[in-house]
Amino acid sequence: MPPPTPSSYPPPPPRSHAAASSHQTHHAAGHYAIPEQLPHGWIKDWSQQYNTEYFKHVATTRSQWTFPHVPSGWRSEWNQMYQRPVYVWAETGFRTWEWPFPPL
Repeated sequence: MPPPTPSSYPPPPPRSHAAASSHQTHHAAGHYAIPEQLPHGWIKDWSQQYNTEYFKHVATTRSQWTFPHVPSGWRSEWNQMYQRPVYVWAETGFRTWEWPFPPL
């Protein structure tokens, strides 16, 4: 099932499946960086309706068009014991295993 289109945004422009096969960061000089790895708990899927990729958080089924980055004010630290990231709110040091979704 494709992700819901945010009410305040139009659907993303159509792209070919081949062009969307890997997420890359574009730099001003026109060069591409190594593709970023999806954060823990996220998958990339394909919307047949909009002919583009989208990203889904598996545990919550929340989906979005843009590549998931840790929200501003948070940082991700790798926990060696549990072999997974823990998310830290920089201002207070609050730690959580759950992805820190920004408010909708």
